[in-house]
Amino acid sequence: MKSNQAGRMFDNKVFRVVLSLFAALLMWIYITGTQEAPIDRVFDNVEVVFSGAETMKESKGFVVTDVDTERVTVRITGTRKNIGKLGSSDLKAMIDLSKVTRIGNNLFRYDIEYPDTVDKSSVSVISYSPENIQFYVAKLSTKVVPVKGAFLGGTAEGHVAEDLEFDPETVTLSGPDSELEHIEYVWVTLGGDNVSKTKTAEVTFTYMDKDGNQLDYTDITADYDKVSVTLPIKLKKDVPLSVALVEGSGATKDNTIITIEPAIITIQGEAALVEGINKIVLETIDLTDFSDTLEGAYPIVLDNEVQNVTGITEAKVKVEIVGLKTKKLTVRNMSYINLPEGYTAEILTESREVIIRAPEDVLDEITSANLRAVADLSGYASKGDVSVPVKIYVGGYSDAGAVGDYQVTVHIK
Repeated sequence: MKSNQAGRMFDNKVFRVVLSLFAALLMWIYITGTQEAPIDRVFDNVEVVFSGAETMKESKGFVVTDVDTERVTVRITGTRKNIGKLGSSDLKAMIDLSKVTRIGNNLFRYDIEYPDTVDKSSVSVISYSPENIQFYVAKLSTKVVPVKGAFLGGTAEGHVAEDLEFDPETVTLSGPDSELEHIEYVWVTLGGDNVSKTKTAEVTFTYMDKDGNQLDYTDITADYDKVSVTLPIKLKKDVPLSVALVEGSGATKDNTIITIEPAIITIQGEAALVEGINKIVLETIDLTDFSDTLEGAYPIVLDNEVQNVTGITEAKVKVEIVGLKTKKLTVRNMSYINLPEGYTAEILTESREVIIRAPEDVLDEITSANLRAVADLSGYASKGDVSVPVKIYVGGYSDAGAVGDYQVTVHIK
């Protein structure tokens, strides 16, 4: 009978609810009591942080250098709730730089800074190791140093890498004299393989001493974080030298031998410009200006953007006309054209000796009767005697002509 009554009691829902609440209460009492229990813990490698460094630099011109340690160890006591889940990275060993008054060695005690979740009134530091931090305070100075660098790569075939260009060319450094005095320049590098066109990049720099050793100073600041580095790439190319010919008086490119020394030079410049240069024309030579041979030296002129790598600034040119002969004849048939309106003219020159050039068999057939000289009077509007150039015509022979320049005297009234 009693056993049945007990079973009914345990089956009662109210009893089970009361029992659950009682168990939860016991658990809460246990946990609460545990979280509020005092404990102490050791935290290694707590970072040392200087508070007010920028303010000190701006107001006093002081900077911190040579810190004797960057990490400390502390032993802290507090409730499990406050410090049980903390790690060393949650703590900071703070040094207040507003208390610094002098340059030189300083020895300061530090305070531990906790996260906002910690009740600071319920924790305390039992021990510090070390108890104080020693550091040096230096006067802030500035120094201007040049930018230097190197291209650590390779160019495409036929291309040349020129000296690096920097913008800016110098940087201004700020920091303690003890570090600035060792910095000789800042160094940048630019890489790339098979580079075929000018390349520009923003790159960071490192501090270097006079012997080319890298300096890993952390107390130095610069007015630029990066430097714009440009690597000019030029195309190098061999191009022939040549002359342009004005054919005439029986002479054409087919019966002309041209010798140029040097025949080829090497140039370099921007690829877009150099690619379009297939030859360099030294001069335009009129084949009617000489009888058989012309020799001369002509300057090698290039665009300002193109470099003459060979370095030779002028070329020797020899032009020989072959397969033609010359002879002197007298022209007596004189006339003029294009006399300005309102004027009359009279050619005072009765004859002029000229040199005629042509293939030998043709030249034998030409006489003075085939020649005439024509003066163009357009533009001559003044009265009196004037010397006027004439053009010599060889009637009936297209492969013959006069060599040289000739003039006649004309009276205009």
